[in-house]
Amino acid sequence: PKSWAVTNIDFLAFVTKLAGFEYTKFFNLKSVGEIPVVKAQNVSMGKFVEKKIEYISKKISDLLPRSQIHGKEILMSFVGSVGNVCLAPNEKRWHLAPNVAKIEVDVVNREFLFYYLQSPLGNLQVHEKKKSTSQASLSMENIRTINVNISPLEEQEQIVSKIKQGFSLIENTTQIIESSLQNLQTMKMSVLKQAFEGKLVPQDPNDEPASVLLEKIKSTKESQNTKQRRMKNVK
Repeated sequence: PKSWAVTNIDFLAFVTKLAGFEYTKFFNLKSVGEIPVVKAQNVSMGKFVEKKIEYISKKISDLLPRSQIHGKEILMSFVGSVGNVCLAPNEKRWHLAPNVAKIEVDVVNREFLFYYLQSPLGNLQVHEKKKSTSQASLSMENIRTINVNISPLEEQEQIVSKIKQGFSLIENTTQIIESSLQNLQTMKMSVLKQAFEGKLVPQDPNDEPASVLLEKIKSTKESQNTKQRRMKNVK
């Protein structure tokens, strides 16, 4: 649309990571501690995943303010699962670990940029900028040069609202489908259970018992074995 413009992340946001010097000199992850650390495995596409959390001390985090996370940032993994983005958790302070960048947005709607980076257009640019090395990665400069199609601020807010409505509908529909599939699986097991408990077909006392069938099978097998032995003897 004519009211839209094209810019890049560098113009819209501040992008940084845990620098190499900071990592090698200060960073010592522990299983318990004061400040939890966001690693690449915690950044799933569109969702923060709180698992296998490790910590650093508040003292170390205070020494590295540039890589602190306060809940207003977009996080992007730049090694491994390159381009995965999520919104930073906001219930407490976190800290960047290696392989995760933070994108601090002030002048545009943070969620607008967040959804843009998940879109086919934004995600395509991310993957075009990956380095062709043994392990795909992005530099901070790569991230900063990602182009963004930007709309007026009021329209950004409307777009974000529409996206959330659409995603909510999809999630509700998914839950209904999953519930229906579970019910169908339960019904399937019930049918099989009834079938082999003799409850699926009305019982007829005039039917030949299964024990008679088993005796016929036994007789047939004995007859076949006798025939095979005779043929071996003839040879």
